[in-house]
Amino acid sequence: MIPENVIIAGSGRSGTTWIQDVLAQANDLRTVFEPLHPQGVARARGLAYRYVEAEEECPDLRHFFDDLLARRLSGLWPDYRIRPDRFNILTHGLKEFALNGRKLARHRRKYRTQQSRTSAVIKLIRANLMLPWIRRQYGVPVLFVIRHPCAVIASRMKIGGGDWNARRALEYYLADRRLIELVQHRYGVNITNTDRCREAILAVIWCIENMLPVSWSADYGFEVISYEGLLASPEAEWKRLIDALGLPYLPDEGILRAPSQQVAPDLRNREIGRSNVAKWRKELNAQQLEHIGAVLEEFGCTCYCVNDDNFIRT
Repeated sequence: MIPENVIIAGSGRSGTTWIQDVLAQANDLRTVFEPLHPQGVARARGLAYRYVEAEEECPDLRHFFDDLLARRLSGLWPDYRIRPDRFNILTHGLKEFALNGRKLARHRRKYRTQQSRTSAVIKLIRANLMLPWIRRQYGVPVLFVIRHPCAVIASRMKIGGGDWNARRALEYYLADRRLIELVQHRYGVNITNTDRCREAILAVIWCIENMLPVSWSADYGFEVISYEGLLASPEAEWKRLIDALGLPYLPDEGILRAPSQQVAPDLRNREIGRSNVAKWRKELNAQQLEHIGAVLEEFGCTCYCVNDDNFIRT
């Protein structure tokens, strides 16, 4: 029996959209896209990126997830991947309004048939620090996707924009004193030190968003899978992924090769494959790699390093 809901979590630019769409196509699932995006879903403001302990009482978060998992949360963004704020002519102009209108028409045609499906795959890139809470409160199957920090950082720097602004992204975590203390206690790192370059700040964010969930995964029963592993050993890793989520069908090769809806513009006409793993080596210079490597060392990260493309299971 297919679960009513499954969750795909991970940092932004880690391949979560690709995995969501692959699973939805192979198993006839409805996709719920980034419901914790503060600009995409008004109710998500104040909830995104929150650090929550498993046993914590969070009425606002519970109300949100009760509605999300019961299919009482809908809108342009989670259903059709169009941000409603983009239709503000005063802010974005008439041209942007027209472009998003055409995009919405395309996405309605593409995703409207999913809305009647009984099971959903929910993608979250702003819930990494609440996964133990989600598992303990709801028991929903969760998959955590991890990708090489250099690949994630290179992608964020390339795309740019408000969503991937390094200092702005770090501010979400600096607003939480408990998280600052947790990172200091566990890794000996002071994340309030903002005297870092852009790539180093993004590396700090990567460590927060990935090392903590990986450390929690065994205790709270969610699977960790690497983007690199899915490309290098697709047969074994997709089987492990499918089994972890309790889904019946493996994706076929044609589905796996299609790029995601969120892929960078220069990759939209290319197939997904092993060549994607080490693209970051051409996009980051030696100094940037040195800065990223220093942060990984500071956090004691052993699952990735700047001299190796692969995920090392620890």
